[in-house]
Amino acid sequence: MRENHRPAASCTLPTGDVPATKENLRRVDVQLLGQLCSLGLEMGLLREELVAFLEEEEEIFEEEEEDEEPEGKQEEVHLGVSCPASGHRLPDFEMTI
Repeated sequence: MRENHRPAASCTLPTGDVPATKENLRRVDVQLLGQLCSLGLEMGLLREELVAFLEEEEEIFEEEEEDEEPEGKQEEVHLGVSCPASGHRLPDFEMTI
């Protein structure tokens, strides 16, 4: 006598569980997308603060250089940091989803 039983280690889910699983995955996707958007906004704000800080530091550095060197012998000195004001751009963290 052969009985029709499903194997204990079956990979298929009962039909009733599939919609619930898809719904849970969608919910997790929405949560992750929300977190990703929040992080993107936060990184944008940090980027703006960094740009403002670097511009301020560059102004202070240039003022100190002007005060230290005689007027006829000013050398061109660049900061070791990339700054948008000096023609360099910081990476853009925007993402397309």
